[in-house]
Amino acid sequence: MPTSRRRYNGKSADQRSRERRDALISAARLEWTSHGADGVRVRRVCARAGLNDRYFYQQFPHTDDLLVAVVEQGLAELREVMFDAAVACEGSPRDRMRAGILAYFEHLGDDPGLMRILTTDSAGRPGVTGARLESQRSIARIVLQYLNIDEGGDGTSGAMDPFAKAMYCVGGAAALVESWLADEFPRMSIGELADVATDSTLRIFGETIHAGASTTVDVAPHPGPAQP
Repeated sequence: MPTSRRRYNGKSADQRSRERRDALISAARLEWTSHGADGVRVRRVCARAGLNDRYFYQQFPHTDDLLVAVVEQGLAELREVMFDAAVACEGSPRDRMRAGILAYFEHLGDDPGLMRILTTDSAGRPGVTGARLESQRSIARIVLQYLNIDEGGDGTSGAMDPFAKAMYCVGGAAALVESWLADEFPRMSIGELADVATDSTLRIFGETIHAGASTTVDVAPHPGPAQP
């Protein structure tokens, strides 16, 4: 029987490999939250995960590859909570958008360390920067789906690309919640923050929504990071 198919304690080699990978990502996430990206060291991560160093290099060629996996995990969580909230909400495109934004804000409010992971410590790490940018793109596409707007627009000369507008909104929402977590808006509830982000987005899209958006929004989940 091939080695990759042997089972120990009822688990295949692939299952054990996935579990070790998940343990390393979880440990690195805690290290990053506590010590910053520079504090994510192989030995400390392995010690926290309860694994031998050799298992690290079976999963990740370099520490930066682990950091990318941590970012992808956090962003996948955000996409999932936004999707679940939008699907559960019955109402207009505005209602669904607000539900998704509120879920996004609440998730970050419950885990402030994730905000640090998603907004800091990317200098000199193109893989981390690329993962964040790709996730912003995917969330921008979800925003367009909430509003039932074609990503390519209507081809009108001089009109701002809808995807560019959505990217602007995603960046603004991230900055807004980051400021809120830093207590810059002490009198504002998280629900009021979601209203600001939602209504600002609707104003940015303006006539596009009134002209084309329907009350039925088909929001498809975004796949999580690919497994090795």
